Amino acid sequence: PAGDVRNPFFGSAMLACFDNRTALPVTGGEATQPDAPTTQPATQPTTPTDDPGARDQQDLSSESQRDLDMIVTSYLSIQDMLTEDKYDGAPKYLAVIHQSASTLATDAPDGLAELAVLVASHSDTQPGDLDALRDSFAGLSDAVIALTKYAPPTHDAAAGLYLAYCPMVKKYWLQPTDEIHNPYASSMSGCGTIKMEIPIKTASTDSK
Repeated sequence: PAGDVRNPFFGSAMLACFDNRTALPVTGGEATQPDAPTTQPATQPTTPTDDPGARDQQDLSSESQRDLDMIVTSYLSIQDMLTEDKYDGAPKYLAVIHQSASTLATDAPDGLAELAVLVASHSDTQPGDLDALRDSFAGLSDAVIALTKYAPPTHDAAAGLYLAYCPMVKKYWLQPTDEIHNPYASSMSGCGTIKMEIPIKTASTDSK
């Protein structure tokens, strides 16, 4: 019967995990037309990633580009830790993100500076355990996603950068490969879809 998704393949932790939904016709009865497949659930939240007005690659000074790259590198370190239920070292990476974002907010052009302030705000936290780290990671992810869509990092930060979405927890994150590694629960590591690839600059800009 139609209704809420109940995924049978990964236990109770992933009951609601799905991407596309299609209703199959019932044999022996009145034929029904399948629902049009959707790429995301109707309840998917809007985030900074939904704004189609992504800027062209910003012409940053080498110092600002290094700060942006440091934000992405440290963010991806936290994302990787969460996929393995690890906490140790996370406060150090958050401190690096906060310091780099604060410096970027001072030196970068206005539009980028505003996004850097948002990253600095979401990284100015000291979560006491793994659960608290995951709770704060969603807001940090939205801020870093908006930052990288406005001004992408270079290959010094990551070889690749992909925007992913989990339909179960309805949250986004960034990761360095196109193979899903969900940071919101290790029990559903493969739950999610890649929504887009974030452009990567081939080299740092020259100092200005």
